[in-house]
Amino acid sequence: MRIWRLIAHHRDPDSAIAWFQNQGRITIGWSLIGDLRVSQPQTAKDISDMIHEKYPTQRNAQLGGPSLWRFYDEMRVGDLVIVSDGHRRRLVMEVDGDYQWDSTPSQVAGRDYQHWRGASVVLQNPDELWRQCGSGPASGENIRWTLARCSDSTAPLT
Repeated sequence: MRIWRLIAHHRDPDSAIAWFQNQGRITIGWSLIGDLRVSQPQTAKDISDMIHEKYPTQRNAQLGGPSLWRFYDEMRVGDLVIVSDGHRRRLVMEVDGDYQWDSTPSQVAGRDYQHWRGASVVLQNPDELWRQCGSGPASGENIRWTLARCSDSTAPLT
């Protein structure tokens, strides 16, 4: 089981977090690049290049590629996700579905959140889980990524 930290919508995290809970989903942006199951990127750089092409004025494409790659390729059913509003850790969700693409724009603020996975709220303190993971991203991860791995633990956290 891996532990991840996901920053909910950067402009309206409260609405996004409520939507995650109500819909039983976690989502991530960069929807203009389309369904990754169709384009079949092989690396995070492939996704960064796609983001740069579709969002030419965005200066953070290099940050989006690794986040979306992890969401698409590395996240697994059973992983735990610490959902943050960008400042505070708000809740923990357990991934219960594979990567999906919704052809209809989501109702999350900004509507650019069509990459999703099924997820259920877990009654676990997000700050405590964050501390158990070392209070930061895992080695090689970037705290500025929307989605960053915190732990690769297969042992139960105590």
